[in-house]
Amino acid sequence: SNSGRKIPTGWKPPSSVPECLLHSLEAFEWLRYRGRHGDKEMAAYVLKNATCLKTATFYPKSTHLGKKNRMIKELASELFD
Repeated sequence: SNSGRKIPTGWKPPSSVPECLLHSLEAFEWLRYRGRHGDKEMAAYVLKNATCLKTATFYPKSTHLGKKNRMIKELASELFD
């Protein structure tokens, strides 16, 4: 039963951007990306703040093509809204 467990509803960004995001992160990979609200917020935070980022790769947990496309569109809208 999940009744006693708290399910996270979102992700809270740190009060300041970590130095590694600003100065050294060049590649970012997210395995089993699920596209939940908190996932999108965290991914958008990393992509917006990683100033040295060269590549970002997301591997969706779902293998369903329609779901994968929707997840990528939702993430893009989170980035560019």
